[in-house]
Amino acid sequence: MLVTETPAERRRRKKRESYHRNSATSAAYRIAYKSRRAAIALAYNEALSYEQKMFWSAKYRANKKGIEFNLTVEDIYIPELCPLLNIPLYANRHGGKLTQHSPTLDRKNCELGYTKDNVWVISHKANRAKNNLSLNELELLVKNLKGYSE
Repeated sequence: MLVTETPAERRRRKKRESYHRNSATSAAYRIAYKSRRAAIALAYNEALSYEQKMFWSAKYRANKKGIEFNLTVEDIYIPELCPLLNIPLYANRHGGKLTQHSPTLDRKNCELGYTKDNVWVISHKANRAKNNLSLNELELLVKNLKGYSE
């Protein structure tokens, strides 16, 4: 008895066989493509200055939040010391990971956008403290710390 397959069944079988035959090649291609893209992204990221990285990150956040943005790269200046804590600021240390000495772009008034008169560069440590505590909480913290040290 001769079993024949319909043209539709034959197409499905060929497609399955083709998929399994090419799956190893496809996986190798995907791995090579990802590593190539990672190398390109790394080279591009290393070519940017720290100010440019801060600029593009702030522009992305402003666009995402729908707030005003009128900065240029030249408007971003990284001082040697944090204006709030007087600790040194180090850019591009520790493989791109943020440390307490990393410079961050901060909005002085969070109600406003990224404008020239509303941003400054402060340390990551100061930015975390400023973002986590209100002004009243910071004043209370200072008051209590002074009380314990006396």
